[in-house]
Amino acid sequence: MTTAALPRAPQPGADVASTFVVATSCARCGAPLDFAEGSNAVRCAHCGTVLLVTGRRRVLRWAIRPHTTALEAQKIASFAHGSARAGAPPRLLFVPYYRLTAEELVWRRERVRRASDELESERPCDEGPRLLRALRGVARPREGDVELALTSRVLERSFLACDALAPLASWSLGVRTGVLRVELFARDALEREGTVLEPTLDPDAALAHALAPQVPGDVVQRDVLRVVLALVWFPLWVVPAAQRTVVVIDGVTGSLVAREAAATLVDEQVARRDGAGDGEHVVGFRPLCCPNCGWDFALRAADVVFHCASCERTWELRGEDLQPIASDVVMPTAVDASDALPRLPVWEVRGAVRVRDDAAGRVAAPPCGLPDRLFAPAFAWRGVDRLCDLGVRLARGAPASPDLELVKDMALTGCSLDRADAVTLARQVALALLLDDANVRFAAAHGRPAPEVAIEGATAKLLWLPFAGDAYSVRDPYTGYALPRRTVAALLDAPPADRRATRDP
Repeated sequence: MTTAALPRAPQPGADVASTFVVATSCARCGAPLDFAEGSNAVRCAHCGTVLLVTGRRRVLRWAIRPHTTALEAQKIASFAHGSARAGAPPRLLFVPYYRLTAEELVWRRERVRRASDELESERPCDEGPRLLRALRGVARPREGDVELALTSRVLERSFLACDALAPLASWSLGVRTGVLRVELFARDALEREGTVLEPTLDPDAALAHALAPQVPGDVVQRDVLRVVLALVWFPLWVVPAAQRTVVVIDGVTGSLVAREAAATLVDEQVARRDGAGDGEHVVGFRPLCCPNCGWDFALRAADVVFHCASCERTWELRGEDLQPIASDVVMPTAVDASDALPRLPVWEVRGAVRVRDDAAGRVAAPPCGLPDRLFAPAFAWRGVDRLCDLGVRLARGAPASPDLELVKDMALTGCSLDRADAVTLARQVALALLLDDANVRFAAAHGRPAPEVAIEGATAKLLWLPFAGDAYSVRDPYTGYALPRRTVAALLDAPPADRRATRDP
């Protein structure tokens, strides 16, 4: 059997958060095709077709097949309970769970910890706020002082989509997502094996529940990026037992979930099904090629924006479609002039920036020191807080009108941040610029609410900036902010597309 190698979506924190393996078949040749959850593009190992995975920003639908048979579930229930009814056939239920993955960006209050003044004096003061405080003559925080710190982490949460099922099923899928294989949800196929239960929690309420802040510590401001919400139907065996009770068995591991659950609860959930639920998944496949000229795009699993080197147009993945967006390629500076420099994508966000002070309840224009445009780096990176740091530096140092390339026929690095997430990251960049003011930062660190930033009428244009490189790092062209080359290398190694795309199967 031929299967496709799993493309790793180079998303920040991908090594921390576990991902499903999605098992399906190639839309062109029908061969088995596996890909990592969250991938936007995949290549079939059998026919070589490169496919775009559609359904972005939708509530995805997955299903997990049982690994435990009805006979095995009957034996496990008899051993666990001792009074499973002989001859009563087990019932297979597919129970809905919501699952959310996202990246969280948090400003929080933390106490300064310093090992010794000697070690601190040897550390170069060349990063962000510390450098600004040194240049402005602001005193360095002492050990024990309260300071603001920006951190990021990957969120992964799963929970029942029907509260009434809590006595029957585990509340969460747990950490098993890294080893589970899921399939595209197909109601008819699942109904032939068992009973598909319906979620009672609507997607908006599920998203609000999943994104409820659970970060320990004193949180000042919080935002989330790259949010993916999915419904996962998980198999459970329900074995009738004595006195109108049932034994619930995990359909994947065969472990005991509930020893004496009420049989009436199962009957109620089965009876309330009205058959009006959506019957199919929302994920689809289409050739990964330019909608305008048919030229192949480079295969990068995490990309949401694709640039065509043939007709020089740029496209963003939205739901099932590729939509055109504005983009420019910035020309290298005279010092680093070279066609071999890596071009990394950065969103330029413009709009009316408004700042609301929670303490005073006033909405006003930002201070005069805040630039009229903000930058949101859009390439995949392990920590979103580092991308925010880079955005702050670009907002201060980027020229108002950089020289642009006349043609955009070169290979460009993939973009893993769409416009909606770019505006969210730009708000965090604006907040970081406001917190450079010592008075604002001190007030927020000592209990006053941080200013809330809004960008009215935000527009975003994608820029590819020429980063200067050496053997160990790549640096942005305006401020010299360095990124480790070995981490950026994964973004630069994808081969450019050099052939015409195959037609729709």
